[in-house]
Amino acid sequence: MHRNKKNIPGLVLLLSALFIISSCQSGEQKDTETAITTLYQGLNCGGNNVTPGLKLLSSVADLKNELSIPLMLKKIKLIDFSKSAVLKINMGQKRSGGYGLKLNTQQASIQKNELTIKIDWREPAANSMVTQALTSPCLYLLIPSADFDVITLVDQSQNKRLQLTL
Repeated sequence: MHRNKKNIPGLVLLLSALFIISSCQSGEQKDTETAITTLYQGLNCGGNNVTPGLKLLSSVADLKNELSIPLMLKKIKLIDFSKSAVLKINMGQKRSGGYGLKLNTQQASIQKNELTIKIDWREPAANSMVTQALTSPCLYLLIPSADFDVITLVDQSQNKRLQLTL
């Protein structure tokens, strides 16, 4: 019995160490899923953007300054900017058809303060027949106002296409 009493401090130390380790692991930020919605998807969104880009619109005024799309103007009244924001994704100006953007899934993930959105980023195959017209594909998404500092767009092949640091 005397021998078992000597092991009690060691056992307490071991249990304390295990508790501390498990507490640290449970404090890690886990992936969370959040809902996102397509507000508008188009092939001719105008603008002078030659290169692809992301823009976060966090107020009615921001959104009205960006829009010339009548369907979107009607949807502005339905957006609660205290809980949501609008993310504008544009591919930039293209010299032919065959380009487009589409939301891949209506769920985005938040991990380590980064919102990751999966999209279909469509480009015409090399040597394919396409229309000869200027296009500027875009996508407007309703996203939650949440705790993230970075927004990342990932395409259907898991390639990082665009990133916006807030």
